[in-house]
Amino acid sequence: MVVPVERSLTHPMHKTLAVILILFGVCSTGLAATTSTWSTRRANEWYASQPWLVGSNFIPSTAINELEMWQADTFDLPTIDREL
Repeated sequence: MVVPVERSLTHPMHKTLAVILILFGVCSTGLAATTSTWSTRRANEWYASQPWLVGSNFIPSTAINELEMWQADTFDLPTIDREL
C-alpha cells in the first residue's frame, strides 16, 4: 500500500520518528566534521601500543576461495611464494 506524502506524517509516531531521524543525521554529520586526521606521530604511537597482529587475509590468485588454497589438488606453492 502506498501512502500519499501529505498523509504520511499525520500520525504522531511518524512525526516523532521523522524528528529523531533528522536529529540523528544532524548529530552524525557534526561528529564527522569535528574529527581530524591523526598526525604521523599519533598514528605511530597508537600502532606501537597494539599487540602483535596475528592472522592473514591472503588468498593466492589461483584459489577461488580461502579453503581451495589448502586442498591437495590445488595447493600452488609457486604462486604463493611469488605473491607473498
